[in-house]
Amino acid sequence: MILETNRLILRPWEDSDAESLYEYAKDEAVGPIAGWPPHTSVENSLWTIQNVLKKPESYAVVLKEKGEVVGSISILTGEGSNMKLTDTEAEIGYWIGVPFWGKGLIPEAVKEILRHAFETYQYTTIWCGYFEGNIKSKRAQEKCGFHFHHIEKDIPWPLMNDIRTEYITCLTKEEWERGYRVVDLSTYYRKGVYTHFTKDCRCSTSITASIDVTKLVNASKQTNTKFYINFLYALAKVLNSREDYRMQYLYQSDELIVYEKINPCHYIFHDDTETCTVVYTEFDYDYHQFYKNVEADIERAKNTREYGLDQGGNPNHFDASYISWLSYDSLNVELPDGYPYYLPIINWGRYREENGTYKMPVSVRLNHAVADGYLVANVLRKLEQVCHTDFIDK
Repeated sequence: MILETNRLILRPWEDSDAESLYEYAKDEAVGPIAGWPPHTSVENSLWTIQNVLKKPESYAVVLKEKGEVVGSISILTGEGSNMKLTDTEAEIGYWIGVPFWGKGLIPEAVKEILRHAFETYQYTTIWCGYFEGNIKSKRAQEKCGFHFHHIEKDIPWPLMNDIRTEYITCLTKEEWERGYRVVDLSTYYRKGVYTHFTKDCRCSTSITASIDVTKLVNASKQTNTKFYINFLYALAKVLNSREDYRMQYLYQSDELIVYEKINPCHYIFHDDTETCTVVYTEFDYDYHQFYKNVEADIERAKNTREYGLDQGGNPNHFDASYISWLSYDSLNVELPDGYPYYLPIINWGRYREENGTYKMPVSVRLNHAVADGYLVANVLRKLEQVCHTDFIDK
């Protein structure tokens, strides 16, 4: 079985993969945090391929562009899993080499494996887990829709000769099919705050701050790419990075939900009519695919003068609006008192040069029921961090 995504091929392991496997599995930052010791030689990697990885539903993660093996992903069942699974359940395990962390490749691979597992084998639940301290794996699982289930403590782990704590997450087929899960308010980590700001004091919270976008401005110029699209990618990546920013209230069922993914709802302005048209774009962790998506969606929107708002058809979209006419100091977006709209509303203005750097005002509005000052400020902090990374390939 060979599976494909935009950037990856997932295929069975081959003996000839031993050198590539060793290249990344020898890194002490990879194996131990996943529960296995670093590989010591190409021969060690070959033995692992032949005795561990050459099993049904065990895949090498291969970069489609270069044909290079950079990681591994597997569907584990029965005795192959450390979890107590029923016949209708499976576990997913994965890892990827350090140079490819933070590029969205593991979420991309996991989502394809989830599709395969749910559609081909009709599993009812897929389980996953991460050891204490492995925040990157936690985030990857959240991006794929997994949610916390329970903690396993004091687990003897012979491969590393230590005792471990594992956080167990899961995703049901029903949740996967509808694209969101319902939050259990009895275990929600912000349940006290949520109750207060939904029952006693319904309000929103917002912050406007100037962030440093110097590197993103320069990278956009050097690569002849559009700063607007590049910033929109950074913004969508940040907002998809944790569940708190992907929450919404379903008034039909009176439920708090978390979307698996949220997409930007942005706008183009028509100078001749001084009106705007809504642009709905599907977010993709693959920067190049997202860039193409935005360009195509904007071109389609240019052909209409209709406002085109369709919240019912696009429920998992956050509002992203560029105020291109000025670089402002403050901005407020108000909704009716008590209106339970939980998705982020983001505005930003023109960047301006200050002492050799480019600063840009960004306003973040979230409902206080699901966010406080820390979470709002964290959007701005994380956004500035992403704007300083090299996600645009030169």
